[in-house]
Amino acid sequence: MKTLHSVLILAGAAIAGCGSEPSKPTPISAPEVASVSPTRASNTDTATVVIRGSGFAAGAVALVGIRTLTGAVLVSPEEIRGVVPSGISTGLYGVRVRNRDGGTGTLASAFRVTGPGMTHNGEISEDEIWQLRDSPHVVSGEVQVRGSSSPALTIEAGCRVLFQNGARLVVGDGAPGRLIASGETGGIEFTSSLSPGNEERGSWGNVALFGDSSAVLRNCRFRFGGGPTLGGLPPCLLLLTNASAMVDDCLFEESAGAGLHLGDESALLSFSGCTFRRSSGPHLSLRLERSKGLAAGHLFDDGIIEIRPGTMAGDLYWPGAGAAYRIGANLVLRGTLTLGSGVALEFASGIKLEAGVETPGGLVAAGEEGAPVRFRSDRTQPAPGAWAGLHFGPLLLSGSRLDHTEIRHAGGSGQPAAVVCDGAAPRIQDSRVESSASLGVIYRAGARPVSFVRNVIVGSATHAIELPASGLAGIAADNSFSGNGAAGLIVDGGVVTESGLWSAFGLSSPYLIRGDIEIRAASRPIVTVTPGATLRFQSGCGLLVGAPEGSTESGALVVERGTAPTILTSPDRPGVPQQPGDWEGIVFLDTSDDETSRLEGCVVEYGGAGGLGNVRCRNASPVLRDVLLQWSAGYGLYLEGASEPDTAGVTCQFNTLGAVGP
Repeated sequence: MKTLHSVLILAGAAIAGCGSEPSKPTPISAPEVASVSPTRASNTDTATVVIRGSGFAAGAVALVGIRTLTGAVLVSPEEIRGVVPSGISTGLYGVRVRNRDGGTGTLASAFRVTGPGMTHNGEISEDEIWQLRDSPHVVSGEVQVRGSSSPALTIEAGCRVLFQNGARLVVGDGAPGRLIASGETGGIEFTSSLSPGNEERGSWGNVALFGDSSAVLRNCRFRFGGGPTLGGLPPCLLLLTNASAMVDDCLFEESAGAGLHLGDESALLSFSGCTFRRSSGPHLSLRLERSKGLAAGHLFDDGIIEIRPGTMAGDLYWPGAGAAYRIGANLVLRGTLTLGSGVALEFASGIKLEAGVETPGGLVAAGEEGAPVRFRSDRTQPAPGAWAGLHFGPLLLSGSRLDHTEIRHAGGSGQPAAVVCDGAAPRIQDSRVESSASLGVIYRAGARPVSFVRNVIVGSATHAIELPASGLAGIAADNSFSGNGAAGLIVDGGVVTESGLWSAFGLSSPYLIRGDIEIRAASRPIVTVTPGATLRFQSGCGLLVGAPEGSTESGALVVERGTAPTILTSPDRPGVPQQPGDWEGIVFLDTSDDETSRLEGCVVEYGGAGGLGNVRCRNASPVLRDVLLQWSAGYGLYLEGASEPDTAGVTCQFNTLGAVGP
């Protein structure tokens, strides 16, 4: 008793000295809880979790709700590992970490405890609700939702639907049915019944809608589906026949087949904000006319969006969302298809894109620097000609353009070029055409280049471009042609009615001319050839400036002087030497613009067909300065009528009939 009495006295003295109850120590710092993984577990078993955050101290206690984790280990000030005990009531709990000094951090509503779950199979012919309190819901075999009253299966927010191997949920097969899975407040997960970490693509079948069925799917997660099923259908979410659905803010992940397959007659009444990633098959498969919803904020990782054959009705926009659009049949545009920056279109063998060929259509490829629009083959290692290419026709809609695009390995299946322009042409700027099995670009049937600037054509089997002479002015000097099989440009004959520049493009042989070119119009066009250009004329062809006497049309030719001479000559034919008279030559006619026309520092050779001259003047008097005229079948310079050209430094050599005649 004496000892007890002493203790009581000392205790009383301590209280008297403080004057009040002792206060708890002030926390040095409060920890922060950032995440917990996994975020749920069944109360029928224990679950190991990892809590991450900051400020965790030695001796810290971790709790789920009011239950302390057992065997908790402080891995670092940023991580604690422990075990959630079994037997906790179902519900959503906060996760707390409390340091020994009393500092506490909490992540509210972070961990869900579920019950043992319910197993479902067979047919649902009346309205049924799968409640959160019974989650997880396990699907065994096949669950059918159908009946004469169009029964609805409603899945509450927060539920997990676990599918056993090959299991599937089918709505409306043979009779109407409805699926309502609206997970706005907590999400709904459709996934494998395998334990976390053991799931794999194709662990379960799919959710399939048939006939006149319908579904509302919001904030749902479809994971590890798309495997072999009782019906053998591989997509994770499948809509067939007349099925319709609202699919918004959903995740499709790790599917063995397509993430979402939209059948030919089915419809998405709402489709926005979905994420597709890491699927073995296409992320999304749908018909062309159903692709309008692709602009609604979806996210795709590297993968495929399969565009199946269909009839385009109205304008479409395809965003650059990470995945490539796979085109398995000729893509015929009726309306305007706009492609956002970074879009990639992959074409199967022999397939092409058509715009304006038989019906009005347009293409706007709106790439940007660093994020071009790519047109390519669907093969892993494509060769030139792996697909056909782009074909634009006379009904091409205004505003069509190729800006910052890449067109590779086209020109196959008989298409004469990677880009064919028949009767109309889009604007082409800052684009690259590479490895065509034929030409790079062809303009025909009256088509002419529209703002063809800063483009690169490389590696074409034949030439870079084929076009009429009237279109040469539309090919800007800042284009680049290299590594093509022959000359840079094939130029068909015709009348040039607009002033323009014919550039050398840095090539030793940029032009192959296959018909007479006439420079004449009432507007008096001026054609200027830059130094270093080489113009090769096929047999019988000539370059005519102006028109015969009596015409009101005129024109001028200016060949500029530079460090490298401009050469006007005959074709370079392997094994066949060039011959005098291979082509007609340059002809200045009566109405040529003598005050403007001039040839300086150039070479004209192997012309004079018909025994005339490399340069022929008929009542015309252009300026010739430091010009070499050689290897003519007639004269170097042939003068008719009142021609008095201003010549200085003109050299004539190796001409059959002499220097000047007749």
